[in-house]
Amino acid sequence: MRIIRSFAASDRGLVRSENEDSYVLHIPDDAGILHHKGILAVVADGVGGGPAGKQASSMAVEIVKDLYYRLTSEDNLASLRKSLEIANTEIYKAAQQNPRLREMATTCTSFVLRNGKGFMGHAGDSRAYLLRKRELIQISEDHTIVNELVKEGIISPEEGRKHPQRNIILKALGTARHVEPDFQLVDLEENDTLLLCSDGLHGYVSDEEISSVLLSNPIEEAGRQLIGLTFEKGGPDNITVILLNV
Repeated sequence: MRIIRSFAASDRGLVRSENEDSYVLHIPDDAGILHHKGILAVVADGVGGGPAGKQASSMAVEIVKDLYYRLTSEDNLASLRKSLEIANTEIYKAAQQNPRLREMATTCTSFVLRNGKGFMGHAGDSRAYLLRKRELIQISEDHTIVNELVKEGIISPEEGRKHPQRNIILKALGTARHVEPDFQLVDLEENDTLLLCSDGLHGYVSDEEISSVLLSNPIEEAGRQLIGLTFEKGGPDNITVILLNV
């Protein structure tokens, strides 16, 4: 597997005073590490407000990156699972020990690319998308009340986008001593494009708009345009975007 182009950026938007999103895109310089451990991308969106949310998201990306590459196992999905488990434990412990950080938690959507395969670990409502042959597919599942209502047929996807409870998250790192993120293996094809993003993008920019931008622009320009689209819609939330073309 080779990375043709990549883009990664985060912005606090036009309304929020602080950016509670954090991200990492790590492409190892060492050929051996790249071969055995691959490339790691993580997007985390802090919950809890102010310094608590930012600390939770920062802890998530830092712990996942550090631990994933320190684990010697070549079972990439197992290493990713262990990394998210430890991140959850550390965030939960920090919240219990410091009253200022009570209730802090974070979404965490992480993806490893190695030798033509993808390995995903996910909790919350940040998203992973795959663009393949002009079709944009959401490959993560939102852990939200609204998504449960949509799955049960109680409301439509369009109603879900405007639902007053759309930001209520059912699963996030740090919410409990034990949290079970979703994990999955994703087969990749040449020229697939992977998008990881916080809800500051997908909550305001439709999948159709995202797809149009990705299909019409090189990776770097597409990333800038996606963030720009959120500004055109008022930039009400923090925005984080990672793009990888494989």
